[in-house]
Amino acid sequence: MTLTQGDKFPQNVTFNYLPINLADPADDTCKIPSKLSIDSLIKQNPQSHILIVSVPGAFTPLCSENHIPPYLESLAQNTSKLAKKVAAIIVVGANDQFVMQAWGNQLCQKFLNLAQNANSLQVIFANDAGFSKLHGLSMTDPTGFVRNKRYAVLVNCENSQVDYFGAETERVVDKSGVDAILAKL
Repeated sequence: MTLTQGDKFPQNVTFNYLPINLADPADDTCKIPSKLSIDSLIKQNPQSHILIVSVPGAFTPLCSENHIPPYLESLAQNTSKLAKKVAAIIVVGANDQFVMQAWGNQLCQKFLNLAQNANSLQVIFANDAGFSKLHGLSMTDPTGFVRNKRYAVLVNCENSQVDYFGAETERVVDKSGVDAILAKL
């Protein structure tokens, strides 16, 4: 089953993650992995949106330079539509939660105004726990490693509806980039 704009977002979706301490993203103390329930996140934010952005891999050039930084830069501007209308941004990849947290820490240090945003943002970098594969949104790279496709899903928490779904078919950031999401908010 693939995701489609206008459909209800699937229930019982969980991702594995390690929290990022936005007040101190250099904090690399070993933490115990947690489960993130998308159902709970939706219920906690009824007047907002949840944004799931999928990347083929943490620390890869296109993901680290062109895909995720514009999201974080937009969030850093508290006046942006993204900062006002999205309660949480969840970046998912096929990497384990430890790698995703290390990458998230690095990107948050570089692109977020941490002092200004530490209490208001929910930025989560997570292992996608098979979600992409289940929905036909994974691929096998030339080395045989299963990776996520590059995509973005905007979920309206008021009705759990997919307000936007965009998946890339080329090695670019277009349908899954911040500009496509901002146009839908």
